[in-house]
Amino acid sequence: MIKRNINKKITHSLFSLMALTCYLAAQNAYAATVQMTVAAKEPSTIAFAAAVADVKSRLAQIKPNMRLSYIRTRTEEGGVPIISKFTPQGLSGGIWTFIEPEDRDAKEGDDSALLLLEKFDISRVKLKTETEKTWIFEMPALFDLEVKSEEITQKRATEMTKILIAELEVTKKNPHFKSSRLYSTASFNPKFMIKISNLNADFELSEAWPSGPLIINKQTKHIEGRIGLLVGIDEDITEIHSDFTLIEISHSNSSKEKKSD
Repeated sequence: MIKRNINKKITHSLFSLMALTCYLAAQNAYAATVQMTVAAKEPSTIAFAAAVADVKSRLAQIKPNMRLSYIRTRTEEGGVPIISKFTPQGLSGGIWTFIEPEDRDAKEGDDSALLLLEKFDISRVKLKTETEKTWIFEMPALFDLEVKSEEITQKRATEMTKILIAELEVTKKNPHFKSSRLYSTASFNPKFMIKISNLNADFELSEAWPSGPLIINKQTKHIEGRIGLLVGIDEDITEIHSDFTLIEISHSNSSKEKKSD
């Protein structure tokens, strides 16, 4: 039980820092535009640019004073599902309220279900492979430096961006992002005494509602590593996101639900 609790804290910390979750984008929009222009005649490049434009168009539906509330069902291998609801508070952060099991206290936290254009370095995107219906692109994953942590330095975060690789899958018909993947190419140390030897996360994308913003509706994560010399990490986690609702955020940090259909 102690080992499981430690591993939960490590995996939660790691993925809150990476925030991919799910999630996609441009660190250098100008460089990305230049690169897309050079290869503008390539159908895959045109499709990727269209997918980026699609995300921006969908995000424009969400006003600055609005955020998403949703339900998360989290299951660890061999464990029981844990169901909780995220309610945004203010312009960032929010409250996770547990639905099952009911005996857990609500806690503050962040959400990472919305697909954004600020997490992956699309200025360095390149075509990796092609399937019958999609193109799969590869690029460095950007480490989330906005997370305040005494243990995650700028130098360490920069080093991790060289190890963490992202993939984005774009459909050929009506180009849009279909899925994403985050994986490590070598072992790394996100925190002192913590070594991650293998990281692989797959993200399935869909609309929050018809023609709505793209969200991560399912994500699976596999993490292997070690804490110190004695405690091993071997985690398989699945999360399902559902019941998305737009929340209007007031200046008093309270929130009010708005219909999303």
